[in-house]
Amino acid sequence: MLDRDDLHKIQNAYESAGIWGMVFKNVPVAEHTYSGDPMKIDVSYRPNGIVKMLQAVSLDANLDGVKALSFSFPQLVTGISKKEVAGAELTAIVDDNLDRNDPEIDFALGILARTGITVAATAELPALAEKARVELMA
Repeated sequence: MLDRDDLHKIQNAYESAGIWGMVFKNVPVAEHTYSGDPMKIDVSYRPNGIVKMLQAVSLDANLDGVKALSFSFPQLVTGISKKEVAGAELTAIVDDNLDRNDPEIDFALGILARTGITVAATAELPALAEKARVELMA
């Protein structure tokens, strides 16, 4: 399930970097996966032939969002490769203070890692936004 606070943190970081207007928001994955797929990616942009995506993910009470994202990502990579002739990278944005000793948190992080999804804490957003700014300005 989407964490609205983390989504606002993504927006704030990208606005601070001056690139919020240069990225795509709320991008439907159905155009790259399956018709009717309800998932939408929070933020994406395409520098240098790679579609880079960020998705706020809550690892609190319900892990269904993590499971859905992990299920959809391989199909998303395939669809982007075919339709846009581009690579794809996805970063899941999670809370800063995760209890990594919690079995459910460990399970969720493991699923994300096994499907090739990078995990970043919200504290890393300013650096991610600055990297995106540099890539978009290149």
